Amino acid sequence: MTKFNFPFSARSMTMEVRKHPKRGGLVSALNIFPLEPIDSTFVQVTEDNGVLQVLGAKERGAPGQKSDTGKQNLKIFKVPHFPVEDQILASDLQDRTIVVEGKEVRANLPMELAKKQRTIARKHAITAEYLRVQALKGIIKDGDGTTLSNLFTDFGVSPHTVYFDLSNENADIRGADEALRGYIEDNLLGEMLDGVEVQVSPEFFGSLAEHPKVAKLYEAQDKRELRDLPRYRDAGQTGRMFNPFGTVTYIENRGSAPVRGGIERFIAAGEGHAYPVGTTETFATFAAPADTLSELNDLPSIIDMDLGDDAGRFALPIFMSAELMKHGKGVELWSESNFLPLCKQPKVLVKVSASADPG
Repeated sequence: MTKFNFPFSARSMTMEVRKHPKRGGLVSALNIFPLEPIDSTFVQVTEDNGVLQVLGAKERGAPGQKSDTGKQNLKIFKVPHFPVEDQILASDLQDRTIVVEGKEVRANLPMELAKKQRTIARKHAITAEYLRVQALKGIIKDGDGTTLSNLFTDFGVSPHTVYFDLSNENADIRGADEALRGYIEDNLLGEMLDGVEVQVSPEFFGSLAEHPKVAKLYEAQDKRELRDLPRYRDAGQTGRMFNPFGTVTYIENRGSAPVRGGIERFIAAGEGHAYPVGTTETFATFAAPADTLSELNDLPSIIDMDLGDDAGRFALPIFMSAELMKHGKGVELWSESNFLPLCKQPKVLVKVSASADPG
């Protein structure tokens, strides 16, 4: 009997599976949480207060101003582990034919493996998008509903909501817009920003665009010009967008994901979640090494799979390997991703509501 040798190594399978998820969702496509590889399964975030300050002028030759290290608080977060198991059985391939480029061919292992890799990659990609959306809300949970981190309590800050009162035709929409941007700017603690974005539900967006105070602005705005800005052009999958006053961009997010309790909308009806754009240290997706000897205490490799700009925009470190079953009955497949999206200054995460202020 001829011995069967599985022709794919863990390395080749890992590199191949990372090529599939070009688009994981709006939050991933906008690269709000850029990838930051680490060689540990724990993330240490040092919270500094009072480090950045304006320098005073000195005479040339005078001693420099001493750096103020400020008060530091160390936060430690565990990177969650997301494994997926699958298999390809000989019985899955026997007597099966598939159509390739209009021709009927026998099913084979490489074709079935490629199909499995696409499915596995999509599972990891939607998981990453789901966690990133939760991180924008400040409370990170997984698909089982388990809370992995409440950033507000972890950092000792209170969540903030801006109410737009969109059912009131006399509501001060500009005032709410300015209050939203002002609150985020005031709480960046020295970080720079290029602007503010709000990902909103279709209901919120519709009520905003149709509000008497801004409806004419929405009709007059050049939608194509906004969508052609490099940030949104590169993302390639934004919903309706509106920037009524030049300070805040509202983006419709219709995304959803299957979780244990059913299909969950990313943004609840009549709500939205705002965040600063263009910061350098505020957001990150920390990617930890796989639970394998090959990546032990090492940085996971990050490959840029879409734009060739080294942004890691759609990359996600996914490890994949295979093991032959006893008696050549099939192949067991193992994959995993290990990542945690974090906002290091959760006070800049602001919820918006179409309702009136209950207080």
